Amino acid sequence: MGFPSINTSPTLDESWREARLLASQVKQNAQDNATAAANGLNGRTLIGLAAYMSDQYARLGVLGAIPNLAAYAQTQVSNPSLDVATAFNNMRTAMLNVVSWVMTNFPKDGSGNLLYQQFTGDGHTSYTTFTSGQLASLVTLLNALIATID
Repeated sequence: MGFPSINTSPTLDESWREARLLASQVKQNAQDNATAAANGLNGRTLIGLAAYMSDQYARLGVLGAIPNLAAYAQTQVSNPSLDVATAFNNMRTAMLNVVSWVMTNFPKDGSGNLLYQQFTGDGHTSYTTFTSGQLASLVTLLNALIATID
């Protein structure tokens, strides 16, 4: 068997570090979108938000399935009352709630095609903008996600 390169299974430390980095990035993305939603968001941004959260949700799922990672992570935090596995699952659930909101609330035609772009008078296109009022429940979900990450 050859020497384990970086392409082999990550160590528990590497996996823990990646999960924490992804959580930090997810929190920043949620904060940015929650703040921006006060002025409205365009359809392209909402689609990007759903795709980003879905991708990070999946990657965190891969990391969460690494044997012994939850136990390792629990030893790394200085708070014995914090159940790392539960906090991790709560974060992922909150991420999925954001994705589900976008998928459910995004306007579609009768065939399920997304309605977020239209032609301008000169043949270009512009993205539909969703108002802060339309996004209020999404902001609530983003804030709930933010609250699951320290």
